[in-house]
Amino acid sequence: MPVYILGAALIGLLSGVTLPIALASLQSGYDPALQYISELGADKAPNAAIANWFGFLPAALSVFVVMGYFVLSRGQKLLIRIGAFLCLGIGIGYLGAFVFPCDAGCPAIGSFSQAMHNLSGLFEYGGAIFGLPLIALGLFQSGSKLRAGLTALAFFCVLAGFLMMMGADANTPIGLWQRLCDFTLFVWMFLLVYFSWRYPSQLQSD
Repeated sequence: MPVYILGAALIGLLSGVTLPIALASLQSGYDPALQYISELGADKAPNAAIANWFGFLPAALSVFVVMGYFVLSRGQKLLIRIGAFLCLGIGIGYLGAFVFPCDAGCPAIGSFSQAMHNLSGLFEYGGAIFGLPLIALGLFQSGSKLRAGLTALAFFCVLAGFLMMMGADANTPIGLWQRLCDFTLFVWMFLLVYFSWRYPSQLQSD
């Protein structure tokens, strides 16, 4: 695996996890337990430009580079390639957050930008929920039990967080559940790439 793929995964970790944590701590009145990550880049948010240009955009590009590598690599199991293709939806979700910033408060119903923002989020979580199990199965078939286990764990975390967000009410810490989903995805992607780079022989073709 080329080292630039590892670099792309690291960029995803920094832009998708580290930066949102830092911006949440700096933005007055923002509660990461109760508010969406995308509200950091919402229209008229104080640090929107930083969140969008240094968070959502590079996070999206990192997913496209990493998952695209797995999709195009003929040496991968077919299940891994299909799962990675579905996980490109994660990048679509973050690109959507960049191109279509959410309205203040990130309401379910709002402007056209908010509607497109919500739609891109479905690509993100839908792609992850359907793609991760395929990657896990492909890794297991390749004999990479550690990576398969990490991917399976990521799937259950994302599924749990997504279901909690869908059933959220006024008292639900929706920000925490979204962070469980999104932070899990970027940590998983980095670990997947690191172990694939460190132990490439375990990723076998069909």
